Amino acid sequence: MWNIFEALVTLFEQLLVFRFICGVLKYDISCPKGRIAYICGSVVGTVFAIALSLFSRSTYWIGIAYVMYWFIYSLIGVYWFIFSLICFKGAVLKKLFASVVADVVLLGTKALVTSIACALIDIDVSYVYTKPGLVRFLVLVTIQVINVYLFSLILKFVDGSLLRMKKSEWALVISVFLVSFMVLALIHTIFSAINLNAVNTVLVFASESGIVLLNVICLYMTLSLSKSNSAAEKIKLLEQQQEHNIQYAESIRKQYEEMRSIRHDMKQHLAVISRLANEGDISGAAEYAAECSNLLEAVDIFVDVKNNFINAILNSKLSIAKSKGITVLCSSSSDISGICEHDLCILLGNMLDNAIEAAEKIQGAKFIEVSILVDEDKLNICVSNSIASSVLKNNPKLKTSKSNKALHGFGIRSIWHIAEKYNGSLDFYEEELVFNCRVLLFKKEL
Repeated sequence: MWNIFEALVTLFEQLLVFRFICGVLKYDISCPKGRIAYICGSVVGTVFAIALSLFSRSTYWIGIAYVMYWFIYSLIGVYWFIFSLICFKGAVLKKLFASVVADVVLLGTKALVTSIACALIDIDVSYVYTKPGLVRFLVLVTIQVINVYLFSLILKFVDGSLLRMKKSEWALVISVFLVSFMVLALIHTIFSAINLNAVNTVLVFASESGIVLLNVICLYMTLSLSKSNSAAEKIKLLEQQQEHNIQYAESIRKQYEEMRSIRHDMKQHLAVISRLANEGDISGAAEYAAECSNLLEAVDIFVDVKNNFINAILNSKLSIAKSKGITVLCSSSSDISGICEHDLCILLGNMLDNAIEAAEKIQGAKFIEVSILVDEDKLNICVSNSIASSVLKNNPKLKTSKSNKALHGFGIRSIWHIAEKYNGSLDFYEEELVFNCRVLLFKKEL
């Protein structure tokens, strides 16, 4: 019965950890596929943890038994990371962060609760770990209750969408958690291996508490960095939105000026046609009318999606492309809805800016093709442009080639941010010497 109880405790712990990891990664475990991955990961983790526990107990009387115990215990964190890499979506650094934090929480809770129990009833720590009975039962239950509270508390403050940090920041934060884990394991190993008096037990407990407090501070700093970086990205998005607003206003102003000019000229043209008709020169009037028609066709309107704001961005960007000698092809559904027009303008603006910048570098014939397909629940946008050589081969991470990396290279991140906001996807691929950027967005109620 006791072995069954311990196995159930281990299973509960694994379910708790995988729920935490999925929460950090924003991985949906309510759908059938997500639920299967969640349950399989927990069950396999339980078997792995039990196997490691039996192995560590078999080496109990070896001189390095406790060191081996905590080293083997840390391997379960490696398993969480590897499983999340294979089965869960999300950034690699987020998966590593979630796995390391989970390991630190479990180890910290176990170390503190065990230390308190040993200090209160004056027993050796090996008794708590190896002897079935009321003390071990209460320790195990207390540890799991605290784990539930801590993981829930962390998830309340950790929003997967806010964990946006630079690689150097991720490396610093994760290294602090890893070092804390090793130091905490070492302190508890020493505490477990020797008999301590009451005063030394209090000192050990204070040391362990200090390490746990350090990790709480580190977690707070992580959230602060994430919020700061997220706020910086939002500011850049607002700056882009403002830039597109200015482009929209300028495009409307130009269209208004063109309409005024056309209206003024049409009065003159109609007067000429009327005079020619009155004089009986019908062929001359027809020829003059044809010339006027050609003038009207010179006004570039590439696409009309029944939205003035998006029309302005599309037509202004495509006009810029045409002025640079780039052949423009555009096809679109006539009505775009379900996507915020500001987000869509930022998305299209960045996609077209990247395509124009790449296409204009080509010597000779060059083109840009825009395709916007809409159905009941999603929007599929593809911008293609000609290239001289493979981009993904020479620059697989699509890093900016401009000198100031801090001020540039935000376009692709902005596109990805919007795709993520609408639960969509971003895909780059090449077909011969054509580079394609495809974005899928799922509509929302606006």
